[in-house]
Amino acid sequence: MPTERRNFIVIEVLLGILAIFCAVMLVRGNVTPKMKKIAVILDDSEGEEWNALKHGMREAALEEGITLDFVGTDHFETVAEEEEVCKAAIEDGADGLVVYPFIGNDGEELTAGSVPYVAVKSRNASFPVVEADNYAMGESLAQAILEDYSGNLEAKKVGFILNNKNDEAESERLRGIQDALENSGYKTLWFFGSEPTKTVNQISDLTKEVDIIIALDDGSLSLAGELSSNRKLHGAVVYGIGNSASNFYYLDTEAIRAITVPDMFQMGYHSIMSISKLTSFPSRKPGDTVVKYKTLRQKDLFLPKNQEVLYGLGLNS
Repeated sequence: MPTERRNFIVIEVLLGILAIFCAVMLVRGNVTPKMKKIAVILDDSEGEEWNALKHGMREAALEEGITLDFVGTDHFETVAEEEEVCKAAIEDGADGLVVYPFIGNDGEELTAGSVPYVAVKSRNASFPVVEADNYAMGESLAQAILEDYSGNLEAKKVGFILNNKNDEAESERLRGIQDALENSGYKTLWFFGSEPTKTVNQISDLTKEVDIIIALDDGSLSLAGELSSNRKLHGAVVYGIGNSASNFYYLDTEAIRAITVPDMFQMGYHSIMSISKLTSFPSRKPGDTVVKYKTLRQKDLFLPKNQEVLYGLGLNS
């Protein structure tokens, strides 16, 4: 075979191989990688306390290339209710779940399904958690109360408002408060559950007996703040743990004396980062993540050093 003919055939073969290679790469380039889908399941999903958490989640999801599915829920009454919602989310194609784990009256906990889970705000024995130090937040709030009374609560009567007495976060907050106030001379008169079945008039009547009201969760603090704002607490002073825009308003108008604020934006952000790692490397279980908190008074609210607390709510502009 003449040399020229042989060289021509070799070139034709090489060009053919190159064409096939380019075609394969073009097809691969046009295939969009499947994005991870993460379902977010919270108690009363439209509640104001979750706004900053969701903001942080969305920022992390953009960085990680994750699709978020915020599942609509009401208040859970049983662990079984939340498990059904989780099961439906998995059947709908979720690659992982971020959940606020409900705890039942008998201490029953949510158990993991067939995909990775990460908990937020409150601990669960079965999966990693992203939370603030709830005990330390209780201590910090108690210190603010002691400052206002020069360390002496002798003869002061206290009422506590909470959402779920079985919730690990609220239990730890209460323990921190009680330990810090142990030798101050105060007396606990009552605990009040702020469930939807309770009425505003019920708590308003109870406040006739107390000097200080301490709310252990955002919804309870909003309830107390509203009553204080409307002059329905008969002189009782409100302190609490919360993070919603409503509660910052009540702090700014001095309907709340002091508030301890968990960084819910960072909680949301780190929860998505944790579930992203867990879905990519299921055998490498991430550790728990603890986010910051601050205790604020009205005079502290808009100081430059506290703007990060307000960022997730869009209140720092």
